[in-house]
Formats: sequence, structure tokens, C-alpha cells
Amino acid sequence: MWAMFFLRLVPRPLVVQKQGMTNSYNIRTTVASDAAAIAEVQVASWQSSYKGIVPDPLIEQLTIQNRTQAWERIIPALAENGQGEVFVWTLDNRIVGFASMGPQRETELRDMGYVAEVTAIYIVDAAKRRGGGRALMAACAGAAVARGHRQMSVWVLTENWGGRGFYESIGGQELIQRESEDRTAPIDETAYGWTDLQALIANNPQ
Repeated sequence: MWAMFFLRLVPRPLVVQKQGMTNSYNIRTTVASDAAAIAEVQVASWQSSYKGIVPDPLIEQLTIQNRTQAWERIIPALAENGQGEVFVWTLDNRIVGFASMGPQRETELRDMGYVAEVTAIYIVDAAKRRGGGRALMAACAGAAVARGHRQMSVWVLTENWGGRGFYESIGGQELIQRESEDRTAPIDETAYGWTDLQALIANNPQ
């Protein structure tokens, strides 16, 4: 959840749809016009989930404007790369979460067989505990399987107990930890992994 996004967009229609008594949602691949909405989700998530974990100056420097500008550059670039995908979750026609997957960037995890990685997953507080996080993770797992990968990992802030509980609830196993190099403002991370991506896909609420 700490890492960002260097992947590919493969335009595709709906991945998951569900109708509930009061809500409807779908998971789909990202399009260029999603940049501002993705930025809003990311900034809101940092402000709510990382308060007290990440130093305030780091949270404050992440703005909707600079993240929108970044996504406006990143999304078109993704179309040139076939190594990963980004998905958004829309609830009642509004983007409330997103996730991205791509090739593993941590050598130790890659050597352990985790050749795919969820590089980012963020959901606004109001939309949590409605199944969208599971659906986003399942979409990332499906994208990994489509690329021939059999295992997948994700990094989460070590002190983000809510995030860690979520990964454990969908079968994630704690793998390794890494410490921040900045000991004045340590932001340590823990990696979780899945060896059975088909089981993770089965968690997709449909």
C-alpha cells in the first residue's frame, strides 16, 4: 500500500459487477479520465489511514493536484507496457478505490518466487468493508495469472494494523520486513504474499 505504480493499462470492460440492496459497484481497468478521481482516493486514504504512522509533512506534500498531474502522465505511459494493470472500484458511479499490480521490484521476494506485486491499493474510508478491497485484490491476482505468474506479494506499513488485518483475512502470509533508512522518521514495512492466486481470485465477491 505504500508503493506506487509503474504498470500497464489493458483497456477492458467490466471485471466484476454486483447489485446489492442499497449499493452497486464494479471493478474495471483504468482509463485516462480517471486520473483526478484516483488522486482524490489516494490523498484521502493517506490522510485517514496514515495519520500517526507517516510523518505529517509527507502526508501534507501529497496533494490532489500533484497526484492528478502524476496520474495524467502515468496512465498514458501504462498503455506502452504490458507488465501490469491498474483497476478502479466504482460505487454508485463514483471511484472509491483503486489497485495496481506489476512485476516484483524486491529482489528477496522475487527470489522467493513472488514475481508479481500489488504496488498500490487504496480505498476511501466510507467505502471500506463492502467487498471492494477483496474484489480489487482478486482483479490484481487475475491479471498476475494472465501473465503467467503463480505468486504475488504486497507491502504494507508495519504499523498499519487495519491493512495487515485485511491481507491476513484474505489469506496473505507474512513474509519479510524492511526498515526505513530514515531513523528520524521510520516508516517500516511488512510484506504479505499469496502462493495460491486462484484461491485469492475466489474471494472476488460476485
